Amino acid sequence: MPVATAAPTKLLRTALRCGALAALAIVLAGCLRPTGDFGRARPSFVNDQIAPMIGLASASARGEAVSLYNLTDDERELRDLSWSIVRPPHARDWVHGAAAELERTRLLGPVDLYLDPRAYYGILRLERYRSSEARYARVADDALADAEAVRPFYAAACRVFAADEERLNVANRLQNITENSARLAANRVEENRNVVAWGWRALQFRLAAYRYALDRLQIETPSMIRVAAVNQSIDVLAWHAEDTEGLARCAAKAERLAERPAIPGRKLWPDDAGVRK
Repeated sequence: MPVATAAPTKLLRTALRCGALAALAIVLAGCLRPTGDFGRARPSFVNDQIAPMIGLASASARGEAVSLYNLTDDERELRDLSWSIVRPPHARDWVHGAAAELERTRLLGPVDLYLDPRAYYGILRLERYRSSEARYARVADDALADAEAVRPFYAAACRVFAADEERLNVANRLQNITENSARLAANRVEENRNVVAWGWRALQFRLAAYRYALDRLQIETPSMIRVAAVNQSIDVLAWHAEDTEGLARCAAKAERLAERPAIPGRKLWPDDAGVRK
């Protein structure tokens, strides 16, 4: 019997590899996930149907948690908001869109772990601004834009975490639940955690990039008036990007965000008119 099943198993693995390679080629051919208003993803049949379907098989082959359950509205929103965190419009010139899309569709594992935050400073240096002060202005703007995206992302995460807790409570109470149903429920919870973890890593990555860029800018083009403002912007992002994955802290974090004063305007210095981008 082992001989009889060996061939189909090998064929299945080969098919999965071929399918993953085909989807990879399709995504790379399309290059990037279409983006709509406010940095949110625009619907795409290839990116939203074909690639994720094959990506689930690829993730399963890597031993990752995979659930075939339908997504809730909050889970869909969480995934859309995570894309705004991972690859916002202001980061298109230095955050690799193809790599992010391959990770989102699960055709590849967490490739974001291998990204280099120093790339941001490299982009700033290559851009030929008319004023050296404009590079400081961009770092401040980018950090505040990231901070603005954190609130809705973590609010959606809190709702999903609460639903996950209820999901597991119900699954544990049911006496006639099948092993497959219990496994799919647990896998969906892990998938949701991974989505939030990806967004959180993206925030930490950009914090490192902004801090590195500011340090190097102070060496390359020192500014006596911009540094404090940029540091303030980075500090705002750092506060919002605290690790809030723990369920016990989720509600408390949401309350703190609600009580937090509004994010300051992006023009933190009085004479922005003199900065030529």
